[in-house]
Amino acid sequence: MKIVFVVLVVLALGSSQSWAFPYPMSRSAFTCKYYVEVNDKTPKWVLENPLLRFSDLPFGAIPFELIQESHLEPALRVTHEACKERVGKLIHNDEEPTFQNTIVAIEESFEPASMALHVLHHMVSSRSSPHIQKISKVWRSRFRKVSDSLSLNPTLFSRIEKLVLSKERLGLTPVQERLLLRTYNSMKAAGARLGPEVRKEIAKLELRISRLQLEFGNNYKESMFQTGLYMSDREALTGVPEELVNRAQELALKEGKSKGFTISLDTNTYIYFMTYLENRSVRKRLHNLFSQIATTGKTNNLKVALKIANLRQKVSLLRGFKSFADFQLKDRVEADPKVVRKFLEDLGQKYLAAAKKEMAELEAFAGHKIEPHDFYFYSQKLKKSLFQFDPKEVREYFQLENVVAGAMTVAKRLYNITGTLRPDLGNPKPRLDAFEFTDDHSGEHLALYYLDPLGRANKSQNPHNRNLQPTGIFFGDHRRPHVLNSLNESPPNPDTGVTLLSHNGVRTNFHEFGHGLQGMLTVGDYTSLLGTNVPRDVLELPSQFFERWAFQPEVLALYAKHHITGEPMPKHLVDGLYASERFQAGTNGLIQIRYALLDFAWHDGTVQLPKSVTDILAWESEVLAPWTVDNVYTRTISQRFTHAFESGYAAGYYVYKRAEVNAASAFRPFREYGLFNQEWAKKFRETILERGNQEDARELFRRFLGHDPDINDLLREEGLYEP
Repeated sequence: MKIVFVVLVVLALGSSQSWAFPYPMSRSAFTCKYYVEVNDKTPKWVLENPLLRFSDLPFGAIPFELIQESHLEPALRVTHEACKERVGKLIHNDEEPTFQNTIVAIEESFEPASMALHVLHHMVSSRSSPHIQKISKVWRSRFRKVSDSLSLNPTLFSRIEKLVLSKERLGLTPVQERLLLRTYNSMKAAGARLGPEVRKEIAKLELRISRLQLEFGNNYKESMFQTGLYMSDREALTGVPEELVNRAQELALKEGKSKGFTISLDTNTYIYFMTYLENRSVRKRLHNLFSQIATTGKTNNLKVALKIANLRQKVSLLRGFKSFADFQLKDRVEADPKVVRKFLEDLGQKYLAAAKKEMAELEAFAGHKIEPHDFYFYSQKLKKSLFQFDPKEVREYFQLENVVAGAMTVAKRLYNITGTLRPDLGNPKPRLDAFEFTDDHSGEHLALYYLDPLGRANKSQNPHNRNLQPTGIFFGDHRRPHVLNSLNESPPNPDTGVTLLSHNGVRTNFHEFGHGLQGMLTVGDYTSLLGTNVPRDVLELPSQFFERWAFQPEVLALYAKHHITGEPMPKHLVDGLYASERFQAGTNGLIQIRYALLDFAWHDGTVQLPKSVTDILAWESEVLAPWTVDNVYTRTISQRFTHAFESGYAAGYYVYKRAEVNAASAFRPFREYGLFNQEWAKKFRETILERGNQEDARELFRRFLGHDPDINDLLREEGLYEP
């Protein structure tokens, strides 16, 4: 389903108070701005809860410094009751259905909980704790039930169906008609017109899946941060940059060890150490330990993944779909799983051939067979020998603040917008930088942009973009968006106070900011058709598109300055970095194809699922055997596959490769006519970033470029095109 109220199902929440009161029908009706109606008998704790009152900060910015964990459950209790009442009135409305009292009412149905839900979702991923996890578990289920009572309700579906049948007489705009039809089709697919027993079973299964997804994410985080590789000998870390060694030493001290070093198993740290560790036996130990994350004991995600996949297939069959992939793809640009699988396999064959050549080259360079624990280490050495590219050296030129400013400068030159740091709207601990974006021509306020750049133990390891306040019209008020980018960069060096990014960290910053631009520049009235609320297979287009500016020499000149001397990155590093972007394109592409095909194997019904947890390793190996080069990729990955089993990318990991093709084609005019060509930038802003899902995505892309995306544009970028 892709209706705005379903978004609430993935939010993590909790409760303690029992008092409730009516929700507001209109903000303008209140002298005191609260999400709920207040009077002289309203309890003091309601009046003082920052999650229940409209923010007094500029643009309604979230008052982060005022919000405490203790505010969560009371606010959620109150707003949950308000949402239930609103949904109940919507369902039992006896008035003749209209677009306003039905479709718009659905858009606004969870507005009383808007602040509390978005803050909770942010806290779950940014600074989780056992208490927040408990809240998340309880309230995820409760809001899911309210959401299901709406999306599966046959009475409401009948009202919407009546509107659909008479839509020609309603005088709707094209956007309103699109919203009406998408709402109708989403509820139909969800099962709203099925029998009561089937609907009850669907709701029960969806609730179980929701809880298991939460368990999967918690297991992964808990297992990753409870385990690390301890080394007592400094010599075992030969080759590792001193900054990483110091971090490992600090972690050992935190664990109560008087000496030694502990290597954390978060993905970024793991890759850094695997890249530089010269001791092969230590690399092997680290690799084996990393491979065992979330595979045993209480945090065994293999059993959780199997349960989720089986339940998803069961509920999809109840809804009348052949598989979960058929259900998920129903409202995407490409709705046929067979076509998606063919796209992946055709592209995979190109990558497979290239990856075999690359592996032969790597083994010739290393002088021995490459094992899984050798790949990062020798790849880096080969890259350095070919391009004089040293990640340790280029890192010195990627200070966090400069990279952020560089991305914003690119956006300014493309779209004529300016981001201004607003310390009064952010939060110093944990660090959350706030920026106001305005239009350079009109001076109009566009959005608030928040950046949460630093990694920490209680934070999600997946960089991501999300809304803190969606845009659209609510109760007659038009709100501009507040968007958040979350990264996982290292804390500042204690000696210099500077955070330096790897070149992959730079790419990630540009990627997530591309998502942010899609959220900030969107224009329209109905939230569920705006910003990042687009079909999943075009969601990654703006982010992949914006990535392509990151390492262009002209752009590196804007922000790549040495963090101590301020000198620009020297030409040999610029050239090496730019040239190295094609390095091992086949191998890197094949890795993405493997993830996407494994995701489909779990969800498209063409492959029999493993019968038990003990079968998963062999099952994965069989599924991925045609896409494996010399058994380099031998570890199971399902237990860490959060995109497939925790977030909304199930049966959708392929969208990253689909978006790369789209982005390569979209970027081609900028290669040909100039990186900051105003005509093409204006077209991209107006047809892609501003329109969101208010028109058909395929038609919007054709309007922008004049034709469909071409897979050869990506292969040309990667140096793999063969006419």
